[in-house]
Amino acid sequence: MMATLALCVAGVSAQKGTMYLGTTGVSLGLNGDDNFTPITGFTFGTDESNQYLGLDDDLEPVYGDVKTKNMSVGLAPEIGYFVSDNLAIGAALMFKYSTTETEDADNKVATTTFGISPYARYYFLTSGKFKMYGQAGFTYASSNTDVDGSKATNYLNVGVLPGVSYNLSDRVAINATYGFLGYDSYNDKNTDSKESNFGLTLDMSSLRFGFSVAF
Repeated sequence: MMATLALCVAGVSAQKGTMYLGTTGVSLGLNGDDNFTPITGFTFGTDESNQYLGLDDDLEPVYGDVKTKNMSVGLAPEIGYFVSDNLAIGAALMFKYSTTETEDADNKVATTTFGISPYARYYFLTSGKFKMYGQAGFTYASSNTDVDGSKATNYLNVGVLPGVSYNLSDRVAINATYGFLGYDSYNDKNTDSKESNFGLTLDMSSLRFGFSVAF
């Protein structure tokens, strides 16, 4: 779709002074861990895995199937403003709360994540109700669990990504971004582990959707 739009330039957007609100799917960067880039939504489910349960009377290891319940709720509201006909600046705030609970065991763990993702978005062509744009910005998020002595885990990405917007009406649009080119880093203070990457990803997990309402 983006390649087709590049061949069908019909004009540019003219929305200077317009403000918009909505929700967004923040880029995962290169890390690919959605714990640090929450999106608006709610999920729950049950996983089953074979785990070590302890030792039997003969001191032999015992393994068995363990069911784990997972639940998460995420919010990623977004606000933006067109400073010129083609250039918008904005930011998404991020919140995610998730729990993991093993059945028949008192080991429920809750994790809370907060983050922010400011950006600049430049619209460089339109075709009918479609508009293509490039977006540059960064995402910073910090995650904490409710385990005693637990420390924060921090995540940062900085980069650019392409996007496309489709106007459902004069005020409502749906947006999509795909891919990521840039840098990200991950720092888990609990295990003193650090990771950093620079590159390009076109994994399908980087496809993100959102919507916006203009005022």
